[in-house]
Amino acid sequence: MMNALLEYVLEAHGGLQTWQRMRTFSADLSIGGLLWDMKCRSVELANVRMSTSLRDQNMTIEFPVTKRRIYFSS
Repeated sequence: MMNALLEYVLEAHGGLQTWQRMRTFSADLSIGGLLWDMKCRSVELANVRMSTSLRDQNMTIEFPVTKRRIYFSS
C-alpha cells in the first residue's frame, strides 16, 4: 500500500501505470557555473545527455563536445 504523498506525486506525474510502462528516462542538461569556468570545463558541460534505466541501476552520460561517454552500472 502506498502512502498518501507517494500516491499524490505519482498521480501528478501521469500515474503509476504510466511509470510502469516506461523503461528509460533521458534528459538534456547544461551544467555551468563559476567552478566549472575556473576548471575550464564549462564548454564540455554545456550540452550533456543523461540516460538512465528505470528498471536497472545504470546510467549513461554523453558529452557531445568531447565525444566521450561515461557508463555507470551496479
